[in-house]
Amino acid sequence: MNSKLIGATIALMIGFQCAAMAEGTVATQQMATIVINLSKVPSDQEKKALQEIASSTSTTEYERTLASALIGVEDKVKADDKPKMRDIMISPRATDAERAIAKVLYKLESQPEDREKIRLGQYTK
Repeated sequence: MNSKLIGATIALMIGFQCAAMAEGTVATQQMATIVINLSKVPSDQEKKALQEIASSTSTTEYERTLASALIGVEDKVKADDKPKMRDIMISPRATDAERAIAKVLYKLESQPEDREKIRLGQYTK
């Protein structure tokens, strides 16, 4: 009986963790929304929100890296940020949302493609 209860508890905890990774944090939700609406450069208001993410101690290292890269976007991510995006894309420590944002930024040319916007949309809720 106890082993069944423990097993069910573990399964529930894993389910919650997976759901949290799929939905993303407030920071990844904000960045996904900014990327979806991006047209060449983030607005001043968006840059301010990204700066808060980039300087926050409550965000992950990858969230800070993504926010910093997104601040500097002018049609595309800066050349020195591309390797950072690639590292996030392949990192097993990155969340699904972080990897998805990094992938879009890595390939970005002015604005994301419609299919990328749809994919990022799942992280804005």
